[in-house]
Amino acid sequence: MEKKKAFTEFVTYYKPTRTKDTYGQVTEAFSEYQKAFMSVERYQGNEDQRGEQIFWSQFWQFTGHYIPEIDTTYRILYDGNYYAILDIEYHGNRRFQTIKADKIVE
Repeated sequence: MEKKKAFTEFVTYYKPTRTKDTYGQVTEAFSEYQKAFMSVERYQGNEDQRGEQIFWSQFWQFTGHYIPEIDTTYRILYDGNYYAILDIEYHGNRRFQTIKADKIVE
């Protein structure tokens, strides 16, 4: 980490739980896992073309203390919106982690 940032924003991690329904299909639900304080930065959004559709991408960067269980299947709740974790970078001998996330629009 080049510069120190204050972890002032409150976020909640959500853990995925996968179960099979009566028809054998896998359903996924998210349950609250852990709460943490992080610094949050918003990157410029852009449009991506996937196939014949255009998708709006709005990336966010969450920086906080290292939590070993967190991976790209978890989600983040911040300011009433959910974010899908795309990438995790570790800093300072795994003392801190930087998460790149995309806002989930439903």
